[in-house]
Amino acid sequence: MPPAEAAPASLLTLPWDIRSAILLEVLTPQRRREPAFDKKFTQQRVHLRNCFDERNPKATNIYIEKPGSWPLAQSARALQATNRQLRDDVTLLIDKTLKTGMVKAPFVLDIMVVKDVGVFPTWLCFPYKTKRIQQLRVNVRIIRPDAKASPLEWVELARFPEKRSGYNELETSTFWSFYAALALISLSRLRYKPAAVDKTTSISSAKTPTAEAKVSPATGSKPGNRSIAMDAYLVPIEATPYVVDRLLLNFKPVEDRSTARPTVYGVYDNSRDGPFHKEGYVQFGRDVFYDIEDSLRRITDYRIVDDELAFYQYALANSAGEVTYSMPDGDDGCFMSKNTDSWISEFEHDVDWRTINITKAIAEEKASRYPSQGYIDVLQLAKRRRALGWQAQFDEEQRKATKS
Repeated sequence: MPPAEAAPASLLTLPWDIRSAILLEVLTPQRRREPAFDKKFTQQRVHLRNCFDERNPKATNIYIEKPGSWPLAQSARALQATNRQLRDDVTLLIDKTLKTGMVKAPFVLDIMVVKDVGVFPTWLCFPYKTKRIQQLRVNVRIIRPDAKASPLEWVELARFPEKRSGYNELETSTFWSFYAALALISLSRLRYKPAAVDKTTSISSAKTPTAEAKVSPATGSKPGNRSIAMDAYLVPIEATPYVVDRLLLNFKPVEDRSTARPTVYGVYDNSRDGPFHKEGYVQFGRDVFYDIEDSLRRITDYRIVDDELAFYQYALANSAGEVTYSMPDGDDGCFMSKNTDSWISEFEHDVDWRTINITKAIAEEKASRYPSQGYIDVLQLAKRRRALGWQAQFDEEQRKATKS
C-alpha cells in the first residue's frame, strides 16, 4: 500500500512559539500613514451632522471615514470570531503581551484641522478591543490645503458671518468641531446613522440657498454636489466602550499643502488672503491661525456653565484621566491632571465634592428641598473618577492633611 499522505499543516497545528509569532504579526500591523488632504482623500469622507449637542448648529465641520472602513481592532475581532481556539489564543496574547507592554501596540488617532474646510479625524491604529487604554495619542495636524483639493460644498459650510466684540475684535465660534472630534470621536462616544437625503437639496444649498451653480475658479467644482451625511448621536456615559488613563495631544508642525513648505508655528493669518474669503464672513480655522495657543488651550478654560466647550470638557472628564501635550518645539506638559480639581470650574471649587462618603452626599443632595443639579453632577463626576482610580492619590493626600 502507498504511504499515507501527511496532513497539511495549518495555523492551529503549528507549535505555540510559531503560532503566537504569526498571530502577533497580524495583531500589530504597521500603523496607517497620516493621510494627505487631496481629492482621493475627500472622496472617502462623509459629512457628520450634529445630533449630540443642542448648543451648536446641526451642520458640523467634521468629516469622518465612511463607516465600515475604520480599523478599530479589525484583525483581533476577525481572528476571535473564527473559532474557539483562535479566540482563546488571541485573547491570551492580548492580555499577556499587548496589555502588559511587552509588545508595543499604540492607540493613535490623527486629527487634521484643515483651514477653510474643517476637521478630519482618522484612526491610524486601534490594535485590540479593551475597556481601558493606558495612553491614546492624538496627532493634531494643522494644514493650509491646496485650494483645488477643497470641495466647494465643504468650503461654503465652513463660512460663518463675521462678528465683532465691543472692542472691535473679531469673534469666531468655528472651532467647536475640533473639540467634538477630540472629546467624542477619540473616546468612541458617538454612534452613527445615515442621514435622510433630500434629493432636491444638497448640504451646501441647504445652508446657502441663494448660491449660484457656477464653477469655482479656486476648486474647479460646483456647489450642490451632494455629500453623504451621517447623523451622530451621543453614546450614554454608562455605555462608553472604554476609558483612557492618558490622552496625549501630539501637535505637529503646521503644514502648507499649497507650497509644500512648513508654516511658522502660530503665525497670524488674515482670512482675506485666503482663496475662499467672502466679505462679511470668516472661514473655518481662522481662529487657529489668529492665535493658536489661545485656541488650543481653551480646553482648560472651563469657567462658565454655558460655555460652548463645557459639554466636551465634561465628556473628557468622565472618560480621560489626564490630558497631556507635546508641541513641535519640544515643549510638553499637562493640560488637565488626574486631580478632579483641574476638571471643574472655579465656581464649583467650594463645594464639598472631596467627601469620603460621596454616595451618601449625592443621596442627601437629591433629597434636599432645593437640590442643585450642578452640585450633583460634580459629585457624580468625582465619584466616577475616584472609582476609576484617577482621584485616589489626591484623596489620600487630603486625608493625611486632615489628620495632621
